[in-house]
Amino acid sequence: MNLPVWDGMNPGQLLNPTQFAYVPSLSLGLLDYMNTAAVTVTLPVYAGGRIRRGYKLARLGEEAKVYQKEMTCDQVVGRAEELFWTLQSLSEKEKTIRSYQQMLDSLYRDVKNYSNAGLAQQNDVLKVQLKQNELKTNMLKLKNGVDLTRRALCQHIGLACDSTLVFTAPPEQPPAGLIFKDPEQLVKNRSEYLLLNKAVEAKQVQMKMAAGEYMPQLSLVGAGFTYDVMDKTNNNALAMINLSIPVTDWWGGSHKIKKQQIEVELAESALLENTELLVLQIRQAANEVEESHYRVAVSQVSVEQAAENLRISQDNYKAGMIGISDLLEAQAVAQQAKDNLIDARCQFRSKLAKYLMMTGE
Repeated sequence: MNLPVWDGMNPGQLLNPTQFAYVPSLSLGLLDYMNTAAVTVTLPVYAGGRIRRGYKLARLGEEAKVYQKEMTCDQVVGRAEELFWTLQSLSEKEKTIRSYQQMLDSLYRDVKNYSNAGLAQQNDVLKVQLKQNELKTNMLKLKNGVDLTRRALCQHIGLACDSTLVFTAPPEQPPAGLIFKDPEQLVKNRSEYLLLNKAVEAKQVQMKMAAGEYMPQLSLVGAGFTYDVMDKTNNNALAMINLSIPVTDWWGGSHKIKKQQIEVELAESALLENTELLVLQIRQAANEVEESHYRVAVSQVSVEQAAENLRISQDNYKAGMIGISDLLEAQAVAQQAKDNLIDARCQFRSKLAKYLMMTGE
């Protein structure tokens, strides 16, 4: 039913009922939640060889560490050999000094008796006493040297130094002949040479890796997506092949590869130069072994000659043909000849150990 409406202005005029509209209330169902997740996995198929070469470069680094460790061990062993044979030399000299001391003590008693009997002058007794005092001083220096060298050796090899600790290995007579191998072949056994070769290989691999950065890259790409909207879950997966071809940095890449090539050439030059130096070191070590071997032979003859000279001097002194000074000099020469032989033998063992270490044998 339509009712007339008065607009309050003109009571005689009715308004058109179509001018009014009914607006109902609106209820909207708002979005409660929405969750999304995505996972992407990339599997390289070809990366210009960088993956394989990266593994090789890591393996070269591990091998280089092994050679560096061997070099350090060689240095430690070489120092231990040097200290050991120095200790043996001092210990053997201590024995010769004791023997010389007994000889002087016996001579002192004889000269003292001759002096008391009026058959020798008093200054002969004084000359023997001076030699005895000099020998005591040398003996004290030698004991201190033995103690310090023993402590240095114990500290180097990691042993607690003890006065009862004795290192015994008397230097023996070296073999009659020596045979040396070709240094050009022996140098290949040295850790330094092997390490230099690994450095060249590493530079070559790095150059190839640099070139691989500017080659096409191929990889497989997998992606997974999940949507959770208003308790409605949707899962999707996607797989594709990704091919990347670098075209914008070829100019800079060529310079980078050239730089790596120069580094390879420098490493090869260092290998050649240092190999020659290593060969020279082996030759020098061989010469030192040969020289010390010859010194042993000469010292052995000198000991025999000094012993014979001392025997004749003792006989002449008893016969009154020479004085006490000549006899003391003959004794000193004999003692010095024995010391020289000990030094020569210990030096030979030390030089031989150094040679074997340098040749990797």
